[in-house]
Amino acid sequence: MKYKINRKINIYTLLYNTILLLYFRPAPYVIGNGWYRLLSYFLVLVFTIVLIDWLISIITRTIRFSWAIVLLVAMYGWFLCGSSILNLLYGNSVDFSGGALNFATVGGLILLCELGFSKRPKIYLSSFVSIGSIMCFLNAVTIFVYGKNGGMREKTIVNGIRLSSNYFFLAEDNATIFWTFPVLVIIWIYYFRFNRTSKMRIWAFVYSAATIGSYIYMNSVTAMVISFAVIIFVILLYRSLKYNRKEIGILQAITLSKAFLAGYISSLLLVFTNFINLFKDIIINLFNKDMTLSTRIFIWEKAMVRIVESPWIGYGNENSDITTRFIGINHTHNFILEILYRGGIVGFTLFTLTLLYCGYISLRSKGKILYIFLCVSILIFFVALSVDFAFYRYPYVVLIVFALHVELHGTTFDNMRNYNV
Repeated sequence: MKYKINRKINIYTLLYNTILLLYFRPAPYVIGNGWYRLLSYFLVLVFTIVLIDWLISIITRTIRFSWAIVLLVAMYGWFLCGSSILNLLYGNSVDFSGGALNFATVGGLILLCELGFSKRPKIYLSSFVSIGSIMCFLNAVTIFVYGKNGGMREKTIVNGIRLSSNYFFLAEDNATIFWTFPVLVIIWIYYFRFNRTSKMRIWAFVYSAATIGSYIYMNSVTAMVISFAVIIFVILLYRSLKYNRKEIGILQAITLSKAFLAGYISSLLLVFTNFINLFKDIIINLFNKDMTLSTRIFIWEKAMVRIVESPWIGYGNENSDITTRFIGINHTHNFILEILYRGGIVGFTLFTLTLLYCGYISLRSKGKILYIFLCVSILIFFVALSVDFAFYRYPYVVLIVFALHVELHGTTFDNMRNYNV
C-alpha cells in the first residue's frame, strides 16, 4: 500500500511539474517563436482538460463549487474574448486568436490552481515552488550574465519607437515581476505552512536574494521595491512566529478587499491627480528614472483620450500595433486604465465585483498569520500595478486562488508557532 501511495504521489508531482513548466516557459526570443507558440497551444489543451476535470469534480462533489472561481474565469473571459467579439462586430481591429489563447492560458491556470489546492495542496504547492523558483532563478542568472551586455533580445523598433533591450529568460526585466513575485510569496508560504525545514529555508533565502539582487543590478525600480518589501514582511512573520505576535501590529487589520482597494486608490491617484509629483524628485535623484516617469505620464494621457471614445466596452484584445500607434506602447502601464481600456465600464464593474467577492470569501481567515502575510503581499503587488499592468501576464492569479482556500491558511499566531509538517 505504501508503494502505491508513493507512486501515485510521484505521478501527480510529475504531472503538475510538466504543466507548470508550460506556464513558466522561456520567452519566445529564447526558444524561438515557433516553439513558444507550440507550447502555448498545449496550454489550450491543458485548459480543456482541467475544465473537464473541474466540472467532473463539481458533479461528483470531489471539490466544492465556487462562484469566486467562476467569476475569475468569466472576468478574464470578458477582457480577452468578450469585449473583443463586440469590437469585432463593430468593425474594430482586434487580435481575437491572441486573446483566446491568453484566455485559455489564464483560465487554465485558475482552474489548475483550484483543483490543486482542493485535492492535493501540498503536492501542488511543492510543484509550483519547484518549477517556479527554478525558472525564475534562471531568469535572475540571465540578468546577471546579460544585464550589461544588451539583454537576450535584439534591439527592435516598432512604429518608430525603439523598444527596450532589457529582455531576459522570461521577459523584460520589470515585466518578470509577474512571474517572480507570486513565486516569492508562495515559496515562503510553503515553507511556513508545509515544509519548515532548514533546506527549504535556505533555498527560499537563495531564491529571494537572487531575485532582489538581479533587480538591483538592473535598477528595475518597481520590481526591486516590491520584492524587497515582501522580504521585510517575511522577517516580521518569522519573528512573530518565533517570539510574539506584536511584530505584525497594525498589519492584522489588512484584508484582501483592503489590499485590492489600495491598488485602486494608488492607480487613480497617479493618473487623475498630481500625487506623483510628491515622489518625482525621489524617483529621479535616487533611481535616475526621469525618462521612464515621463513616458508613463505620456502613455496615461494618451490612454485616457482613447478610453473616452469607447467608455462602455473598451477595445478588448486590440491588435498591439494599433494600441502602440495610439498610446505609444501595447498596454497602458496602469491597473485602472488597462481595465477601462480593455473592458470599459462593463469590465471595470465585473473586475470590481469579482475582487470584492473574493475578498468576502477570504474573510473567514481573518486573524490567521498566513492570511495576513498573503494580504500584505497582494496589497504591495496591486499598488505596484498602478505603474505596470497587462492582462496577458497571468501567474499572479495563484495568489488570489490561494486566498480563497481558507482551509490552507494555517491557524492563529499562537498555534502556528509550534506548527510543523
